[in-house]
Amino acid sequence: MIDDPMPTLAWLAIAIAVVAAGFYAQGARHQHRAVRAMTSGRPGEELGWAGLRGLSRDRVWLSGLLLLGAGTGLQVVALSLAPLTVVHPIGVLAIAFAAVLDARAARRPLDAVSITAIVGCSAGLGLFVLLAATTVSPMINDDAAADAGRLVALLAVASAAMAVAGALRARRWPCLMWTAAAGTAFGFAAALTRIVAEQVVAHGVDGAPPIAVLGVAAAGLLGGWCLQQAHAGGPTSLVVAGLTVIDPLVAVGLGLAVLGEGAGIGAGRATAMLACAAGAAAGVVVLARRRIDSVPLAGVAR
Repeated sequence: MIDDPMPTLAWLAIAIAVVAAGFYAQGARHQHRAVRAMTSGRPGEELGWAGLRGLSRDRVWLSGLLLLGAGTGLQVVALSLAPLTVVHPIGVLAIAFAAVLDARAARRPLDAVSITAIVGCSAGLGLFVLLAATTVSPMINDDAAADAGRLVALLAVASAAMAVAGALRARRWPCLMWTAAAGTAFGFAAALTRIVAEQVVAHGVDGAPPIAVLGVAAAGLLGGWCLQQAHAGGPTSLVVAGLTVIDPLVAVGLGLAVLGEGAGIGAGRATAMLACAAGAAAGVVVLARRRIDSVPLAGVAR
């Protein structure tokens, strides 16, 4: 457990994660525009293989993929420097960044409610990260392979549940279903990435458990597929808001329950962290309701 003020590496990890959130926000906007242009934009629509092949040749979608890749790379670096519970929640800032980018693209100023929501979200998130960084264990359990195995087993169960939900079609909330599935998969990917990054830093590339590497790839592919379906079937606001709540929630839960990062958190500190998380989530919900959807991307040409 960390009882001293945050070490320099934790501050560096937080700064890197903030930059990564900016890349995620812009990348999501680019990909959403490309996917919606490829489909009719009707609620509940799904993207087939032909649509995915078309996206692979779309410059806007590819630029979004590049931005998301850059954000992912930065997130991996941040996860190698600080615990998952400290780094991953910072991704919530993506929706705040996206709100600002949307307003600029539409040439409309943010209203008072949106500004208040951004400030509330940022303040709640900042306090949560500060409390986590000064409390959680900086290292995961020694048996990284066992942790990775448990995570992959849980991912398999979650994937089976997603498949059942998909078979039932869940037509009432298709976009929400795909968004929840993507957020869950990305949360598992983050937890497994933390294992890989920590082991590589400690023992070199050979120290990364193969099952964790395979788990990252599987979770990333699953999350990417579900994300494109979510973009095809619903508004940006729902997709981004859902991801920024579900992804960190799953990742932090896995970090605390499976990776042992919450061993040093007392009841008082846990209550304060929950209150901060609730404040940040409330800001996300408000922003999701206020955001300008389907605005043009300034400076992006096809």
